[in-house]
Amino acid sequence: NHNLHKTMKKVLVAGKFDLLHPGHLNFFENAKAHGDHLTVVIARDETIVKNKGEYPNYSEQSRKQFIESLSIVDEVILGNLGNPLEIIPSVMPSIICLGYDQEILEEKIVQFCTEKNIQVPQLIRLLPYKETIFKSSLLKEALIQK
Repeated sequence: NHNLHKTMKKVLVAGKFDLLHPGHLNFFENAKAHGDHLTVVIARDETIVKNKGEYPNYSEQSRKQFIESLSIVDEVILGNLGNPLEIIPSVMPSIICLGYDQEILEEKIVQFCTEKNIQVPQLIRLLPYKETIFKSSLLKEALIQK
């Protein structure tokens, strides 16, 4: 069984995943296609407030439960409250998939892993999926206008 673990390719994605929509599902599917095991890191409420200045629509626990219900996802964990990159050493992914609109810079991840002396995962930017329709900020606007 030990060897099985060695060959398993772990893919990590992270985000708010507040209003789940087909774009997110496509993101998970594309990420999973790059490996065998998909870990989704949910941004903490506190982190979202700090970065965006407002609370998410759904609490971190609700968002975690939503994503746990998706069969394509193997593991769902809440992010770190301090440096969000601190989650990398605890998951040790082979690959990190980034959304086309995620602001995190690849260099930051490389630098972090190098400083921590851990293997730098392969970093893959995924392409948008019908981004003019399925983008959380646009969907939110549409919901508010109703």
